[in-house]
Amino acid sequence: IDWARVKAAGVDFAIIRVGGRGWTSGVLYDDTRTQEYLRGARAAGLENLKGHRSVGGMRASIYNAMPIEGVEALVAYMKEFEEAHTAE
Repeated sequence: IDWARVKAAGVDFAIIRVGGRGWTSGVLYDDTRTQEYLRGARAAGLENLKGHRSVGGMRASIYNAMPIEGVEALVAYMKEFEEAHTAE
C-alpha cells in the first residue's frame, strides 16, 4: 500500500482486514500469519490489536486520544513485519 498516495488523496483512516472469506462457505478466516503478527506486536509493546471475537482479524483504533507516538510505533512495526516477510 502506498500510504503517501493514500494520505495525499485525503484519506484520514483505513480499515484493513487481514484474512479473507471462503469462496464456497463465506466463512471469514485469518491470514496464516495473524497470530505471529499479534505476538510480535505484543512484544513490541503494541496492545489490543486483536479484532472482534466474532470476525477475527486485527484492528487498530488510531483516532481520538491516540498520541502520534503510538501511531508511529504501530507503523514502524507494520513496516518491520512486512520487510521480514516480503521475500517469502
